[in-house]
Amino acid sequence: MTFYDPRVKPINKILIANRGEIATRIISTASKMGIETVEIITSKQGSSLATYTAEIETDNPVDFFLNGNAIIEIAKKFNVDAIHPGYGFLSENAEFARLVEEEGIIFIGPSHSSIKLMGNKSGARNIAEDLMVPVTKALKGSIDEILTKGSELKFPVLVKADAGGGGKGMLLANKYDELEEKLLQASREAKNYFGCGNVYVEEYITGARHIEVQILGDKYGNLIHLFERECSVQRRYQKIIEECPSPAVNDSLRKKITGDALKICHAIGYYNAGTIEFLVDENHNHFFLEMNTRIQVEHPVTEMVTGIDIVKEQILISMGFALAVNQKNVKITGHSIECRIYAEDAEKNFNPSPGKIHRVKWPGPDLVRTDTWFYGPVEITPEYDPMLAKIVCHGINRNQAVSKMSAALNTTSLMGIETNINYLKSILSDPDFKKGFTNTDYCKTHEFPHVNIPSIQTIAASYFAWLLNYKPKGNSVWHKIGFFRLINETTLTIENNQVIINWQKIGTGKTYCLIINGTNHMIISDIEFTNDHLSFSENNRQFSFYWVINDMGQLILEFKNKPITISHGYLKTLNEKGIPEKGPQFKNEILHAPIPGKITGIKVNEGAFVKKGDCLITLEAMKMENHIIAIEDGIVEKILPVTGQQVKANEILIIMNPIPTKLNKMPIPSQN
Repeated sequence: MTFYDPRVKPINKILIANRGEIATRIISTASKMGIETVEIITSKQGSSLATYTAEIETDNPVDFFLNGNAIIEIAKKFNVDAIHPGYGFLSENAEFARLVEEEGIIFIGPSHSSIKLMGNKSGARNIAEDLMVPVTKALKGSIDEILTKGSELKFPVLVKADAGGGGKGMLLANKYDELEEKLLQASREAKNYFGCGNVYVEEYITGARHIEVQILGDKYGNLIHLFERECSVQRRYQKIIEECPSPAVNDSLRKKITGDALKICHAIGYYNAGTIEFLVDENHNHFFLEMNTRIQVEHPVTEMVTGIDIVKEQILISMGFALAVNQKNVKITGHSIECRIYAEDAEKNFNPSPGKIHRVKWPGPDLVRTDTWFYGPVEITPEYDPMLAKIVCHGINRNQAVSKMSAALNTTSLMGIETNINYLKSILSDPDFKKGFTNTDYCKTHEFPHVNIPSIQTIAASYFAWLLNYKPKGNSVWHKIGFFRLINETTLTIENNQVIINWQKIGTGKTYCLIINGTNHMIISDIEFTNDHLSFSENNRQFSFYWVINDMGQLILEFKNKPITISHGYLKTLNEKGIPEKGPQFKNEILHAPIPGKITGIKVNEGAFVKKGDCLITLEAMKMENHIIAIEDGIVEKILPVTGQQVKANEILIIMNPIPTKLNKMPIPSQN
């Protein structure tokens, strides 16, 4: 390529200061542009689509991605021309951008001065106010200063991180008594994820929509908007479904919010990609929320309807090229929806669900676009955000886009861990969502239909159908004949329930009579079996499961995206492995880690009296604090971990002595 403009500085190699799907997304566009890439990986990640990889050895990769000096050293080692920060980590860290610029490396984003002005959310509010852009009432300053003035606010309020986004460091305080605890927790989360623990508080608008405007600007003062995105469907103040355009924005409101977005960007001399976010109340009044001085997670929906590759534009702008399009050239074509796939259990308050994914099935590329970093078995570790992928579709209108997304989710399978796929399906089928009646409280009011797992007897029958057909790999006679022996009996453990199956073949076909635990009789027939799927008829009811073998040799069945773990009779169950059995009450006496993570706080002492529902330990996993609570009144006998310790799933945390029933009526001593 020949460059005639002396202001243009070519980029031939980019270091991506990020990981996961956004790293893969940047690599994809850079590759199409003929630009080499360098990706930072850990030994657990193993592979990359980048031209080069820089493998780091660290017990805490999150700390590394927050270490600007270490990232710049890698950039210098690989002699890159530019660094792309992606989103999260250091993407909105003005000091990092300044250090990159001082090294003579191009920062693919705005100037460090713009990040300093707008990346700080409370400072950005001041700029909006000066420009007469509407804002909500807020309190800024130290935690002590906010607490001193907190009674002046109308509750509920949102506690928010100054330097962040993506729902991190954002908590709702319903009354003043909750404010201090929420301020401290939000500060911890913000410090861990963004390297800055500063927070502020703003009044919460009930029933508002979250609408944002995508901006592109070059270094010569040219600015355009790429219309708005609807991002109201959120849980824990983190978006899970986004769409473009918003079904609630009319021409009048669009003119107001895009005009205010451009006004703010012009005022600070902003260039590169950025997003101005607004809250819109029920009366179509809009309030400036914040600016994200980086690429957004949800940028693909804008790309789908405008045909503009935003990452490509970021790179070209950073080289020094002027925008190739003007506002009149930007048109909306059709409708686009994005669903974020998370490793979390929607039925258990969206608790993180790290672990091993043993089989992956993404929807076909002819149906949707899937942005992810893995296409086969992968270990999902607890250090990072739980987002696994983004599934994005485009339709000629919103109804078609919703239909395509529903079809795509029905063909998506990630076997081995809990995901939010069923939750997303339930939203897409909800009449209110289909009509576009959503707001930021939607997930609090949406009734999520829980998946009813089949009975133990049916699962046992599915295990029998699998056992009947599965042939282990190997050359011995036992491998060739499978698991069956001469006696018509097998044992198994289904989610800690011991089961014995006896069977009798009926006739010459594939029909069997099963006896489960000596009493339950059932007839199964019409068994169909493939290398990942089985189905059968049980007493004239049809059942279908996907299956896979995990690393422990256990069978995992998937029923409507819910994993069910089955241990063969000759395998030890997880609870038998390192967790002592103490009779029928052992679950009430031993509290163990539901997921792997880091102990961030121990709230009680040994010998303490606790009540049912009291928080005993905080466990950080996937950038969220999870509370281990007492499941009944009791006395803390033993605390095993210490603050800062990494624990594994099922690791014992606390041994409790339940208080005898006759003592439950007695007052519990206070913990002062």
